[in-house]
Amino acid sequence: MSLSTKNSELNTELDLNLNLVRDFGMPNITLLYSPTCGACPSAKSLWKELRVKYSFSYREVDITSPDGQELAERHSIRAVPATIIDGRLTFIGVPSRQSAEKALALKMRPQQT
Repeated sequence: MSLSTKNSELNTELDLNLNLVRDFGMPNITLLYSPTCGACPSAKSLWKELRVKYSFSYREVDITSPDGQELAERHSIRAVPATIIDGRLTFIGVPSRQSAEKALALKMRPQQT
């Protein structure tokens, strides 16, 4: 199996998982970081602390990894830490706790029908 086929399958699986998360109203947070980033540990700590208070899916992706490179290219990210919420680039840098909680609250509201 070629690398591009495997990446395509992983992206399809990720899209399916994102759809499941959206269906249940739980935000999906992806933090793009670099091992050499001085501010990234603060961003990691913030999102981990917020997981105690809020229910959301969370993953950390190293920007130097193939997945990280793909995300950076897709969202035109040139600096880390970068936070993607439900597939949209939401923060560059470490957000304030208030800004992060506001973004989460907006995503956790029940869908209006």
